[in-house]
Amino acid sequence: MLQTRTMSAFEAAVSTSIGFALSWALAGIVYPLCGIQATFRQTLIATIAFTILSVVRSYVVRRLFERIRRPVAAE
Repeated sequence: MLQTRTMSAFEAAVSTSIGFALSWALAGIVYPLCGIQATFRQTLIATIAFTILSVVRSYVVRRLFERIRRPVAAE
């Protein structure tokens, strides 16, 4: 069964939302261990930026693999 583009985007968003929560929590532990002093807002902004990048990356990779699996017919 083929996955639609909408379902690919939805799957990537759900997966990355879970990753967002975990990353945000982990940043509060890892940053201080690395000597990085970041405010709550700075940590949130960095996590949001990486999350957006991750959603786009997941979607593009999914679509590339779907194209490899099912080549577009030559016109």
